[in-house]
Amino acid sequence: FENITIEGEGGNAIRFDNNINSTITASISNCSFKNINAKADSNGRGGSAIFAQQRYYSQLIIDNNCQFIQCINNKGNGGAIYIDIDFNSLFQFKINDALIKDCQATADTTLDYPTGYGGGIFLTGSGDYDVSSPKFDLSGMKILGNTADKGGQSIYIIMSELQELCRIGTAGE
Repeated sequence: FENITIEGEGGNAIRFDNNINSTITASISNCSFKNINAKADSNGRGGSAIFAQQRYYSQLIIDNNCQFIQCINNKGNGGAIYIDIDFNSLFQFKINDALIKDCQATADTTLDYPTGYGGGIFLTGSGDYDVSSPKFDLSGMKILGNTADKGGQSIYIIMSELQELCRIGTAGE
């Protein structure tokens, strides 16, 4: 996917919208997203390359040298990837091998909802996550040079167990 401008609100190169009781299993492998420009939806949800809503036994695995370069989300959150996880459901989100570089989330201060967070990735979740479980793993991610107008230059995470998640492992896992 290269040199794509998505017109209108809520555009993504790939969208996984699992908001009903169904299973979605996705593996993105050896894929490149370069110079993707999109505008967030009416709630600030973005992810110019990937939008994923994970519920009900869903899994998303990003692997084998995937690249997200210069992905921009205007007036939203998550320059390259926006992911919303129900931590109480059986889900899996893993980045085994990916580069997220020079991506951007821009803010719009005229809007009522927050925008401009997570230059590379914006991750939000509901429910209680067991930080010792292997269902959420970003260890194969290389992330650099991203910007966000409000916060989380490379990654912005909203979850109740964030402090515990940051304490897991000795190598920043």
